[in-house]
Amino acid sequence: MGYVVNPKLVYCKYDLISSGKMEDLRTRIEDIEDETKRTEELQKYNELIAKLNTEIDAEIGEETRKELEEEARKNLDNGIGKEEILRQNVKKGGKYIVFIPVTDQGEIEDEDGNKIGTKTGEDKLKAYQDYLNKVFEGTDIKPQCHAMSGSWNGKDKNKAGEDRNQQELNAFEADNSDETKFMVVMNKANEGLHIDSVDGIIWFRALDENSRILYLQQLGRAIYTVNEDNPLPDDKRPVIIDLVNNSLTVKIEKKFENAEPIDDLEAFTIVTEWIEQHNGMLPDRNSSNKQEQHYYAVLRRIKNKYSKYLDGFDDSEELTDEEKNKIQAIIDLATEIDLWNIDLLPISKTRGSKEEFDPFIIEGVLKDFIEFEDEIDSIEQKTTYEQVIEFLKSHNGILMRGNLYNNNNKKLKIDEMTEEQQEEVTLYARWRRSKEREILKEYAGEPIEEVPEEYREKIALLRKFGLRKKEKAVYEQVIDFLKSHNGILMRGTFFNNNNKRLKKDEMTEEQQEEVTLYSRWRYSKEREILKEYAGEPIEEVPEEYREKIALLRKFGLRKKEKAVYEQVIDFLKSHNGILMRGTFFNNNNKRLKKDEMTEEQQEEVTLYSRWRYSKEREILKEYAGEPIEEVPEEYREKIALLRKFGLGMKRSKLSQVKQQRDEAKSKNAQTKELEHQVSEELKKRGKKHEEQ
Repeated sequence: MGYVVNPKLVYCKYDLISSGKMEDLRTRIEDIEDETKRTEELQKYNELIAKLNTEIDAEIGEETRKELEEEARKNLDNGIGKEEILRQNVKKGGKYIVFIPVTDQGEIEDEDGNKIGTKTGEDKLKAYQDYLNKVFEGTDIKPQCHAMSGSWNGKDKNKAGEDRNQQELNAFEADNSDETKFMVVMNKANEGLHIDSVDGIIWFRALDENSRILYLQQLGRAIYTVNEDNPLPDDKRPVIIDLVNNSLTVKIEKKFENAEPIDDLEAFTIVTEWIEQHNGMLPDRNSSNKQEQHYYAVLRRIKNKYSKYLDGFDDSEELTDEEKNKIQAIIDLATEIDLWNIDLLPISKTRGSKEEFDPFIIEGVLKDFIEFEDEIDSIEQKTTYEQVIEFLKSHNGILMRGNLYNNNNKKLKIDEMTEEQQEEVTLYARWRRSKEREILKEYAGEPIEEVPEEYREKIALLRKFGLRKKEKAVYEQVIDFLKSHNGILMRGTFFNNNNKRLKKDEMTEEQQEEVTLYSRWRYSKEREILKEYAGEPIEEVPEEYREKIALLRKFGLRKKEKAVYEQVIDFLKSHNGILMRGTFFNNNNKRLKKDEMTEEQQEEVTLYSRWRYSKEREILKEYAGEPIEEVPEEYREKIALLRKFGLGMKRSKLSQVKQQRDEAKSKNAQTKELEHQVSEELKKRGKKHEEQ
């Protein structure tokens, strides 16, 4: 029997600043009501941050650290300090699984300065691959980047019948290259995927404190069994490069805090998943891995506690039907791994603390941070929820803002804010991570009776302030807008009288709502389907979207648009053969701006612009005046029709006038030259006559 290798953790102390953890901790200290205790804890806080700053300054310099503090963004921003962590801890020729964020927050900018978070999933994968190439540029590490995506399942199959994901996985696992390999994924490699001899994982994706199963699944990619007679040397241990400090954030121990049946089922499910991922190998009570030791303890507790129910629940009338269902689920899981027939020797009682089963040893300033955070947690103070309620009451039900802007619509840095503004932004950041907000979001629009009882009263009060009422879907909001605006779609931009684009704080509230809805509409599935099936019979549209697309088409959205040439012909017919204008002028002969034109004028100018760049206009110009037989056959009929409107004739009236003018100029120039020659000849003769 082998043992599970214990990975090496590389943490990121910079994240304590960039994620706002230190600022959040300070806010919690300031909320302590006991003034003496508050002063005492603030002193400890100052000592901790001084130690943190000293360590960071020694590594990246004081100036860079201050830049990091100014940015103070959640997740990875522009890579301050973190690129160096990657360069120091990724070994040449290694294999690494890279977990990137799945949310739309924008963690890294691409070469054009665009936020990755605004891109599609496939674009995100490529952008992070490009980022890794950039990180190792100029080093002896040559990245070979791969990716897997759920959207590639079954697609782009090769001759062997392998889809794109399988091809990427095969290339990643192959040992025929000295290049360092990176497999960039979002959720694809969480579970059910075994990759041999992975040298580590890289966490760009920040998990919240309740993502315990996801944490263990992703961590499991770098934990595997080895032969106990041939242990790995320290430099061969897999490495966890935790750039967002998930090992501090995720509260693993919550899985084992209680002993109620539902908690046992959840804990036992994690252990059985671990066993499945390790090819049926049971946790070893003597493993050097604390997590594995604890899994063994869970198995032993489950066996001892629930074996009495193997013969049914006849002697357990006190149990509810729900409790019986949970116990039966535990029994079924235990039967699958043959737990009832396995002898499990006793072990010393576990305490259920993080230290007892965390596979990592946290030292230095991060250890100080954890211990100090635990100390602050133990001090009685107002919860985030209580502070949010107080804010709502004192601000007429308006929620805190997460970002504040100056008069030029530029985001304020933390040191540019007033103390009150800093408190508001910090409270909003804590609210975003709170359990109450999560429950509010999850049960939006559901009857209050559906909300878990422990949160029911809180959610009811938050709803009184108008938070998280069931919001209409984007599609429904778009339909409402079209109905109330005579079928005209939302605008994504507004301009002032000088045709200058309005900033957000220059818009009215109604304009802001319109722009926001347009932005959400752009990324909606309905718009994607509308675009994909433009002009197709409604029967071709997927059934689940058919009714929606039919209604959108009634408002004129995405009907099959006529080609530019066809629209030009329609215009010529309706305007007595006169072509569109590209510009309009007012009574003072001043060119009209777009917002000064009528809707009809705007359409005419737009069509003219499209006509200028059309292939038909290019052909019309190229073969002007040539016999129609010389025109390429595919354009012959179109050019013939355009010529009927007088377009593309070789010598227009204007060109004739120009030619006559040019001929006159040429003739005049010839006359002047002749006169000059005669004059010169007469001068010569006169001079000769005088000499005689």
